[in-house]
Amino acid sequence: KKFTPPIKGAAEVELTKPVTTKVKDMVVTKITVKNTSPGPIARLTVDESWYDASGALVAGGKGVINGLLQPGEVQTIVIETPYSAKMKANQWVFSHANGTVPKPKRVDKLTPGDSKDAPAAKPAASKKK
Repeated sequence: KKFTPPIKGAAEVELTKPVTTKVKDMVVTKITVKNTSPGPIARLTVDESWYDASGALVAGGKGVINGLLQPGEVQTIVIETPYSAKMKANQWVFSHANGTVPKPKRVDKLTPGDSKDAPAAKPAASKKK
């Protein structure tokens, strides 16, 4: 099996609209991401910062995909942040183990495996009994 080294420097990802919900005393944000880079992304990380009405930092959280996100692969990052009544606006910063994600691209829908360089997934073979 051929090993492709992880991307170094700027990586490209697509994401769907993040879903933020309040669960007990935590704010949980789920972001579905897809690697559109030609190589795998090592340890994709999203830092979320929450601000109050005046723009002061209130709280923050971090979500990570451990291991490699392969080209064309889709995964969900979950970020948990302690809830504060002052939370008004938030911001996400994407990065990875070997660099940055300068411009994550927002899309309506993600379908796994349609990356330019990713091999097409083979359908599961059906067994006849």
